[in-house]
Amino acid sequence: MKILHICTKDTGGAGKAALRLHHGLKSISVGSKMLVLHRSTSDSDVTALVRNNTIFNRVQNNIRKRFIVAELKAYDLSRGFYYTTNKSIYRISSHPLVQEADIIHLHWIAGMVDYAEFFSAMKHKPIVWTLHDANPFTGGCHVPGACTRYASGCGACPALQSQNLNDLSRRIVERKKEAYQGQHISIVTPSRWMQNCAKKSLLLREHTIAVIPNGVPTNVFKKRDRIHSRKQFHLPQNAVTILFGADYRATRKGFEHLVQALDMLVMQNGAENIMLVTFGPKQDLHTLPMVPHFPIRQLGYIVDEEVLAALYASCDMTVITSLWESFSLICIESMACGTPVVGYRVGELPDVVIPHKTGLLTEMGNIQGLAEAIEYMVAHPQKRRDMGEKAREFVEQKYNIEIQARRYLQIYETTMKA
Repeated sequence: MKILHICTKDTGGAGKAALRLHHGLKSISVGSKMLVLHRSTSDSDVTALVRNNTIFNRVQNNIRKRFIVAELKAYDLSRGFYYTTNKSIYRISSHPLVQEADIIHLHWIAGMVDYAEFFSAMKHKPIVWTLHDANPFTGGCHVPGACTRYASGCGACPALQSQNLNDLSRRIVERKKEAYQGQHISIVTPSRWMQNCAKKSLLLREHTIAVIPNGVPTNVFKKRDRIHSRKQFHLPQNAVTILFGADYRATRKGFEHLVQALDMLVMQNGAENIMLVTFGPKQDLHTLPMVPHFPIRQLGYIVDEEVLAALYASCDMTVITSLWESFSLICIESMACGTPVVGYRVGELPDVVIPHKTGLLTEMGNIQGLAEAIEYMVAHPQKRRDMGEKAREFVEQKYNIEIQARRYLQIYETTMKA
């Protein structure tokens, strides 16, 4: 069985999840390869798409690109929604890896796959599609937030700041519907929460949708000596360290919620022993709408997974304040390192964070509840250590890479027989 994973890149949350699955399948002797638009890994089974650079193709691609840009330019995307169309300048259906594959496994394909071209050419091949965000069932947005217009086919799209029921989002839904028509696609989501979103959608409600959580390499993300790990990052040994990893600028990551919650704690109890540690993009925190009043150590981007695992292990808890999340890799990475999680009931967190066993949860947007959960962790060091122990055990039993790979193998076998 030859599996080809198609993903726009092998980095970021979706790219990392796809690459880990690829490695997991190889570890159980399944023939697995990846085709990506942007390649960073040294894995020889991951191939970067090389553009045909003849004059004819350059002209064609330029025309396609102008059409894509023109469609988007008609709308105001200034509110910061991440929005992509169903079109691409690339034509990948004739690629040798696509042709030789027994099963095509799609992941995050924005900008890489032209829906009309690709799906019309794939009628004869079984497709498995893991949804890393909402884009496959919306009219262009990747994170719909509170909007559920995808249930009725979009139109009057908030992301486009449009009041027109027949706007670009509605047209994209119609194009995707046509592309999916008659296609044998097995849909997989990494969480029950994401599965419920997809089942409500006009585009995917008729499809069978399975849930297979993302896996984590538990041989890398594991418990480490906390004292040594703190020395590695120059963190004070006596502080209660709270870890946050995401882009401050992304509203959906909820960093301002964490700042407000910690400021509540500061006002009530002081912050002599609390330090917030962040990884991701560095930013002048004084440019944020709310200036934090507690110590923060910004570590920037961390690419090396061994270093990232040591960071998780050095901290007392990881806080995840996402307002919309298909699956948080940070959650299971942290838990695998013996560090409990505090967060909102979003995405897969309710499936993984068991209250008072592997962490604490509160309702999305409940900043007072978030502050109380963090305060509980700060005030009960033995409890949070016990939660960390149970968190590691939980991930080992349910979220290691081999378990994920074998569940996908079952999906592949079923799909091949259908």
